[in-house]
Amino acid sequence: MYKIYINNVPVYLTTKQGDALPDATSHSADILITDYANKKHLFEIIDKINSTVDLRACYILSRNPKSALTHLKKFFKIVEAAGGIVLNENQELLLIFRRGKWDLPKGKIDTGETKRKAAIREVKEETGVKKLRVMQALKLSKGKQSCTYHSYIENDVACLKVTYWFLMRSVSQGVLIPQLEEGIVQAEWVRLDRLGEFMENTYGSVRDVIEAVRSLI
Repeated sequence: MYKIYINNVPVYLTTKQGDALPDATSHSADILITDYANKKHLFEIIDKINSTVDLRACYILSRNPKSALTHLKKFFKIVEAAGGIVLNENQELLLIFRRGKWDLPKGKIDTGETKRKAAIREVKEETGVKKLRVMQALKLSKGKQSCTYHSYIENDVACLKVTYWFLMRSVSQGVLIPQLEEGIVQAEWVRLDRLGEFMENTYGSVRDVIEAVRSLI
């Protein structure tokens, strides 16, 4: 199973029998479930997701979800990024506040840069934190997905950001410095028992990353 956010709607590429449908616990008009037929049909599904108000989830059923994902990507400009989910010695999580949402530090991978180095650079640039140690690369969607996917529009172009995440530790005691030129107005260490109030105002993909980490600690 693969999970992608299109227009902030979770879209699951899954088999008919192999995976449970996590957002479809009961029949509902705000859930779209459809078989994957061909590329034209996939374009029609994407258009419906973008034009339907209050759609809660979409399931695209396919015998080969990986192939369906490959075809879906062709409708977007792919932007590769990397980010970090950082814990300190007090088991507090590093969050940033950008464009009205709580988020995790991340950014585009530069040409010739590895995912790991990009993630470290972005965390340092966006928060001012130092002394980072990468623990591991994260897996999402039951450990089968190596990145998050979410769509957005930039200069009238439909983009799909593919973000690779790394769990990091920091022993830095320095003051956090949000990167204002990137629209970040706050950087904050948040106790794990307070995450609920922050997660009410964030993105689905960010919640997925945080849940993946909470299962590890």
